[in-house]
Amino acid sequence: MAQLSNRERWKYYWQNKERIIKQLEKEMSEEMGKINQLTTPQDTSLEYPAMRVQQLKQQMDIIAEYMKSILKHDRDGSGKGDYGIIPGTPKPTLYKSGAEKLCLGLHLAAKIDKETIIDLPNGHREYRIITGLYNKMTGRFMGSGIGSCSTMESKHRYRNALRKCPACGKEAIAKGKEEYGGGWYCNKKKDGCGKKYTNDDSTIVNQKAGHVENENPADQYNTCYKVAGKRSYVDATLKTTAASHLFTADMEEDTDKNRDKSKEVVTDTDFEDYMNEEPEPPENDKPITTEQRKKMFALMDEAEVEPDEVKKFCNVESSKDIKQSIYDELLHWLEKRKGENIKNGDQSITREQADQILERCHGSELIPQIESHFQCAFADLKQNQLQEVFNFIDSLKAGERAQTAPDGSPDAYLTELQAMNIRMHIKGDEETEKKIIKKFSQKDSLIQIVQGDLPKVYQWIDDSTKTGKSTKTGQQSLV
Repeated sequence: MAQLSNRERWKYYWQNKERIIKQLEKEMSEEMGKINQLTTPQDTSLEYPAMRVQQLKQQMDIIAEYMKSILKHDRDGSGKGDYGIIPGTPKPTLYKSGAEKLCLGLHLAAKIDKETIIDLPNGHREYRIITGLYNKMTGRFMGSGIGSCSTMESKHRYRNALRKCPACGKEAIAKGKEEYGGGWYCNKKKDGCGKKYTNDDSTIVNQKAGHVENENPADQYNTCYKVAGKRSYVDATLKTTAASHLFTADMEEDTDKNRDKSKEVVTDTDFEDYMNEEPEPPENDKPITTEQRKKMFALMDEAEVEPDEVKKFCNVESSKDIKQSIYDELLHWLEKRKGENIKNGDQSITREQADQILERCHGSELIPQIESHFQCAFADLKQNQLQEVFNFIDSLKAGERAQTAPDGSPDAYLTELQAMNIRMHIKGDEETEKKIIKKFSQKDSLIQIVQGDLPKVYQWIDDSTKTGKSTKTGQQSLV
């Protein structure tokens, strides 16, 4: 597998996916057996303290291995993962999906032991939940966690209101650019009708927009209840599995791309003129710029990386969706791939590659000429020279055929008169003659072009000069 490219490796995985899945299930089953030993009630006496320390160490190792092999890293902050790194936090944040996988692996079942509902003024409400974790095999209590959520929290109390189009009722009103006449318009890209309005149209400017309070807090009851349950579940998982040294909690909601931390603390101020447009995402969640994309594409060419590999690395569907938060990591990965390619290219040819060269030569008679041309011993040829070696061998073999071929055959060289006709056809242009020699000649002159390539030479001349002149005139003068 070490010799395969990424494209070949993924192809191998796809073709053998069923066998690989069975192998992973087998390894998971073996890990489950180890976990069962850890979670089965043991003698609580201190008769064997060394064994208990060893069991604790084994459990820490299993959780660390889960983090590496089972849990999926949410790289772009989209929430599509089991844990993610939130800017400003010292440790990764464990998501609910990650907690579920840890509990599944450790045979832990969750149960709400206590829930409290506190009614607040103006229809607001707070939920407090205590979640207990129990061993599925024995029913033994293993640990618990707490969590709370309130409709007074800014993310649940307020919403980002958009202006509605009076004509179609869609929340698609946008501000027009001054160079296009200003005003307001119903954006068709957001399913709007396209109707335009003036800057002072009262049906638009009198609408409340931006950060406004929800009219009915009860709409958020179910959401807050689930958030409180999730927080208590993650907290219980971290405490019970002693994974707090690897993860933190209560930060999952911070992955919301449109969250503006500067507005976390809010009051009952009138928000009518607070914000007329949607809040911009944080800097690290913005797409990369055109210049950054150009630099990325240049590195991709140098590292010989396919676009699909980059999109998979960044977990996006298009290169335009790559975020600033992962750009530096992407460049580092591309530089690493580029270095690996250079390193592999500087290595000497393998035994298999040497056999390919000998097979191309039909023996070892051409080896001295190859060593003379590349100025090194045959065994010291580099892998990145392999194609150049093959081209050189082909040119040597073509030259031998041309020297031994009978006059007039396609493999024979041109005559002096044919070379002179080519010069007349290009009107003595030396630059064009050099290009023809480079493209068609076996060595460094026109008379070392083979007869079989002569029509191609005239066709190339006509195509490059774009004169539309037929090559038949030149060919009829050949002898």
